[in-house]
Amino acid sequence: MKPRHAAADVGSAGNPRADNLFEVVSYLQKREGVRFELKTLSA
Repeated sequence: MKPRHAAADVGSAGNPRADNLFEVVSYLQKREGVRFELKTLSA
């Protein structure tokens, strides 16, 4: 999937919103049995 097309899939008119992106990530986690985790790093 090309990044430009992925952006269009998670938002209207190619303007992605966080809640749409998180919905896609949640679906992929459940389907593939994986877990994504984000961590912050201090500078």
